[in-house]
Amino acid sequence: PQAWQPLVAHNAVSNMVANEVIGLAMVVVGVQLSMLANTVVKLIVDVPMLQIMQARFLLQWMTSTSCCLALRAFGLKIHLTGRPGCRWLLAARACSTSTALGSLWCALRILPVGEATAITYLNPVICGILATQLLGEQLGWRFSVQAAVSCLGVLLVVNPFGAASGQLVATPGAPSPTFGVALALLGCMCFATGNCLVRLLRAAHPLEVQVYQDTLTAWVFLPTAQLVAGTGIDFSAWDSHKAGLLVLFTLFGLGASFFVIVGYSMAPASKAALFTYLEVPSSFASQVLLFGQVPSPVQLGGAGLIVGAAACRLLHEVKEATKMQALDEEDEDFLEDLNPSRQVSRQVSQISRQISSMSRQMSHQSRQISATLMPVVSNATSPLLLAAGEPVDLLSPLPSPLSFSLGGADSISLDTEAPPQAASTAVAAPASAVAATGSLKQPLLQASSRSALRQAAQPAGRP
Repeated sequence: PQAWQPLVAHNAVSNMVANEVIGLAMVVVGVQLSMLANTVVKLIVDVPMLQIMQARFLLQWMTSTSCCLALRAFGLKIHLTGRPGCRWLLAARACSTSTALGSLWCALRILPVGEATAITYLNPVICGILATQLLGEQLGWRFSVQAAVSCLGVLLVVNPFGAASGQLVATPGAPSPTFGVALALLGCMCFATGNCLVRLLRAAHPLEVQVYQDTLTAWVFLPTAQLVAGTGIDFSAWDSHKAGLLVLFTLFGLGASFFVIVGYSMAPASKAALFTYLEVPSSFASQVLLFGQVPSPVQLGGAGLIVGAAACRLLHEVKEATKMQALDEEDEDFLEDLNPSRQVSRQVSQISRQISSMSRQMSHQSRQISATLMPVVSNATSPLLLAAGEPVDLLSPLPSPLSFSLGGADSISLDTEAPPQAASTAVAAPASAVAATGSLKQPLLQASSRSALRQAAQPAGRP
């Protein structure tokens, strides 16, 4: 067993690494599905955005509610109407997230996919600023450096000086690109607010947060917004092609949420967050391949600054967490060395493991000895056969007289009730028969010894 311990430890580490790799791969798949969802919603043109959001959230509400009902059937306690005491925070989070999604999707109709996505990924910086005010979290100088570099990157992506070269000239009748940038920044701020609110909803299950958001958005927020905008009953812009794109848009969005959630559950969050930024370069690739909108080198440099600043910050956080974990382990070992009771318990544990190992070794050796002696015992007792061919039970009382057939006219009779001298004489009498069958000599002597012992154990007054 001691030789198996390194193998078991190696298998445990291999399984942990495999789960982490699978989790990171699922995060990568999730962000690519998110990029596809943003691309598809940009293809759904001439349809009011409120109707797209209404249809999307209705489908999403049916999916999340079905999952919650299925889990409740299996005994998981989930509040479909929100956990008591958290409903106001859940409503605020649903409002902020819905506003963020609507702003981003509207910005995608004005800006290229890559630029809108790069601006949206400024939300970790805004989330950090809000966390210092709402949650009282302390941020160091590294966060300030990241915020400055990210803001510079957004400024380069927006490229306000591109209007002089004709890059930001708006199409007649279309919204201004500046309005698209404002929508993307609004979505970024709402995403950051929703993330901070999630930190305050630690008592709520993630599915409760999701189903509460889908319920309020699909049945309260969007119907009210459509009544105000006057687009609630006009479905003339829809056709089968756009309906198919809507289904793809919903499937890609739900798939992105599923893969990212599962990926974060299998891989460390500090590492998984690094891979979410792969959505930015893939969005620029979609912008070039599907829409033919080639970004300028300045915009690519700005996107690189946003991703690079976040990546450097997260790598630093991973290293710091690893160092703290190593220090904690060293502190635990030091405390164990100082605590006599822990030393004694550790020594007792080591001794018990050694005793257990020795007992297993002794058991194994006893099985080997038994396996070695069994053929010898079988060979020694096999000749003790009666004339009828039945084996003699060595533990049962011996019959009197005991007769052995030698396969011919000769036979041996042994009186088990006779004194020891008579028994030995009876065994020694037919010398010719014993000499003829040497294989029975040892069993007969054993039978004589048993008879002598039995006579010695009888009471003195018995004849």
